[in-house]
Amino acid sequence: MKQLEKLTLDNGLRVLLLPVEGALSASVGVWVEAGARYEPADKQGISHFVEHMAFKGTHTRTARQISEEMDLLGGGMNAYTTKEYTRFYAQTLAENARPAMELLADMLLHSRMAAEDVEVERGVILEEMAMYEDAGEDVAHEALCGAVWPRSPLGRPICGTRKTVESIQPGDLLRYVAEEYAPGRMVAVAAGGYNREEMLACIHSTLGGLKPGAPRPTADAPAFTPGVVLRKKKFEQVSLELAVPGLPFGEEEKSQRYALMLFNFIAGGGASSRLFLRLREELGLAYSIYSTHYASKGAGLFTVSAAVSPKQQLRVLGEIREILAGLAGGIGEEEFLRARAQIKSSFILGLESVAARATYVGRRQPVHPPPRRHLLHPHRGGGAGRSGPAGAAGYRKAGRQIAAKRPLGAGCRGQGGGSGGLSPLYSALTLYPPFIIEKRTSQPEINGRHSMGEAAADKTLRERCRPVSHETSRAPPLAAARDKMACDRARLCQKPLLFSGRNRWFPLVGTAAPR
Repeated sequence: MKQLEKLTLDNGLRVLLLPVEGALSASVGVWVEAGARYEPADKQGISHFVEHMAFKGTHTRTARQISEEMDLLGGGMNAYTTKEYTRFYAQTLAENARPAMELLADMLLHSRMAAEDVEVERGVILEEMAMYEDAGEDVAHEALCGAVWPRSPLGRPICGTRKTVESIQPGDLLRYVAEEYAPGRMVAVAAGGYNREEMLACIHSTLGGLKPGAPRPTADAPAFTPGVVLRKKKFEQVSLELAVPGLPFGEEEKSQRYALMLFNFIAGGGASSRLFLRLREELGLAYSIYSTHYASKGAGLFTVSAAVSPKQQLRVLGEIREILAGLAGGIGEEEFLRARAQIKSSFILGLESVAARATYVGRRQPVHPPPRRHLLHPHRGGGAGRSGPAGAAGYRKAGRQIAAKRPLGAGCRGQGGGSGGLSPLYSALTLYPPFIIEKRTSQPEINGRHSMGEAAADKTLRERCRPVSHETSRAPPLAAARDKMACDRARLCQKPLLFSGRNRWFPLVGTAAPR
């Protein structure tokens, strides 16, 4: 990889230029620090709404002209919104990099926000929200974020709520762009075979004239709130998500970030991970099972996610607890070397494409942590298709390739390593059918034969999953957990999960067992 060139214009706009020798294509884009985290409470979802409207036409181009112009450039473009930022990007032939960037800049800064277009797109967004409500993994994750950070904008859904989306008007969108799309909150990126002088001239002429915006208050660093949240919906499977505090985003976390990447791969980030091998390959209890880490400024999450049959949910909870507790006993050299080789390979192979390189350098900026979830929309305008990073939905059915597809990111937010603090596991479960309980010996079990009231079912599962004190307790033997559903009685296993970084050990997370 050639040397990355970093420039800052007089108005505060940062420019990242990454030439790729011999590349016949180019990837250009603009990252804007405007996501769910920075929205007014009564306008939740406005960042995502603005992203939609950028494709609906500008003062000089209609929506159709935007699509046709990108087709003529032989490329494709798209955008997505996260809790932290909105990204607009395009991939095209190298000789067309400049007009592609000019087109993106026009869409960002000169969207018409016509009232009739706003109404049309409002309906599209409401349908999009309904689509995500039909996805158990997304429902569980949003429920978890809202409960873990109940008083922080980080806990808000990216799409907003039906009430806030219905309240957003064209004037709100225009004011939001004028206030939040400030050059000091933007990063322009170009990677590939572009002409450097032409690209710089383009960025100067389109984005260089923006006036610096007012300073934004420092983002909050929300505290992790432990507990259990249940969300009942009519899904065929239980979507289970367990979380503990992770590492925050920032260069100061770099040494721990890579240790956490290795830990994540060993735990559940690859096809040879402990979670995958045990729950999918050996027991066949889950098709989707993985761990991941999400980093933001000041906070972070390390999560374990699974989609399981309602009949197997308690067994899976017990197995996850056993596996995480087992990691506290140490990691073997072979396991360590295998994880290191896979991460190194994923990093190198992931930079083979120009689009991936543009994504990588853009994400390394302090205001742009890698997303845990983002809303990636169907391809808009051009034949390149869904270029760039796929959203979480694009990974769900990856099977054995999930390790190569999941972004490794820059670590996790939350308590940093070495703090010595442990936190209970936080669970978010989306359930269907409604809790089904059968009395077996002295322990109630969830299965598919006898029903009980929702209140009693809620109490049963909350008792089994509730966090307990930070006291250390011994985990029951695996056989007992498996054969006798000992997870009904097991206390929280609060041993720290340790990983070695440069000959020193530090606690990463605590683990929890359902009770």
